[in-house]
Amino acid sequence: MSRTPARRQEPAPISRDALVALEPDDLDEALYKRSGLPGRANVAVLDMASEALPLDELRRLSGSREEFLAMVGATGVARAFGGPHDLAEELAKDLDKLAVDPRWRVRDAVARGLQKGADEHVEPVLGLVEGWSDSGDIVLVRTAVETVCEPRVLENAAARQVAVHACERAMALLAQVDGPLGAEERSLAATMSYAWSIIVLADPDEVLPLWHALEQDPSPVVQRIVSDNVTKTPLGRLLDERG
Repeated sequence: MSRTPARRQEPAPISRDALVALEPDDLDEALYKRSGLPGRANVAVLDMASEALPLDELRRLSGSREEFLAMVGATGVARAFGGPHDLAEELAKDLDKLAVDPRWRVRDAVARGLQKGADEHVEPVLGLVEGWSDSGDIVLVRTAVETVCEPRVLENAAARQVAVHACERAMALLAQVDGPLGAEERSLAATMSYAWSIIVLADPDEVLPLWHALEQDPSPVVQRIVSDNVTKTPLGRLLDERG
């Protein structure tokens, strides 16, 4: 006779103050237990911890081998970048490494943190993203695109310019691939399959001419990305309206 597997005991909720008061080992355990991984990450705990913990603790966590701990650290370090401290160069170096971390969730956490940081300190974030866009590193360019192609960030006119530049650099890298796409190229192409629709909608008068140029690009990779973006309903509707 088979038995129903025992339901995993969920840890009790923890408050912001209680989390901050924990010693490092206890903090790591508390975060690990509440991570939600290997399934869906616990975004509520991720955001609470990345906003509440001190910067030195976040930097420590960002180097963790445990994925969720590294996500908390990466989000917090990215969010703090550009803020009122004297660690801009050090944090930029931290983020350069985290933005190409082999774990996609950690890379996404960097983008998430930078988006939050841009709410208050957009110029430093855009400077960092622009540098990544020009790096020629496909993984770094993807993190740049993911960071800036976010409707909330694109409310800023300078951010829209940086986003267009990042997307153009990404497309140039993909268009020059000869043969089947590798894993990193496929990941970047998947990101570009929604990124263009976001920036076109954010500033159609400026970006539509660039979009129409992409429609004429002979690269099969570019054409696949164009096709994917057109299936996004708001962009498809806009293109129909504009003819």
